[in-house]
Amino acid sequence: MLSLPSIAAALANPQWALPKVYPPHVLEQMLSNSLCLGLYKKSASPDFSSLPQQIGLARLVTDHVTFAIIADVYVLPEEQGKGFGRWLLQCVNEILKDMDTTLRRVTLVCREGSLEASYEEELGMKRWGTKAVGGLLMMHREGQGSGLGEVQER
Repeated sequence: MLSLPSIAAALANPQWALPKVYPPHVLEQMLSNSLCLGLYKKSASPDFSSLPQQIGLARLVTDHVTFAIIADVYVLPEEQGKGFGRWLLQCVNEILKDMDTTLRRVTLVCREGSLEASYEEELGMKRWGTKAVGGLLMMHREGQGSGLGEVQER
């Protein structure tokens, strides 16, 4: 149900940390090799004949066991300020909690000052290093698996 045209337009927006225009086949491969959460707005049509509009995305690159990279998170500008981004991050956090006993680390890159506070509050992320490079900073969160000598069965 992910909308490739909606995602392509959003990722090309210079507002995001690393704006990029991807050819459709590259975007499709990128999404199919990731764990994606789409955020949708209900159709305004009374008979629900049209598909909901995609207004956001959270994309994780992960092996579902030991690591997760939060690669893309967005809510369209016209839908921001309504709590959708916070809710989307809470959904991401639930997925990460399911991996927590073996999860070593979660990482992400964001613009300095943009959503840094939200990532800290909702996901427990912390700056990785003190200096932003080119306006971008890395953030991370250690999982329980980062200190385990031997992985325990769940």
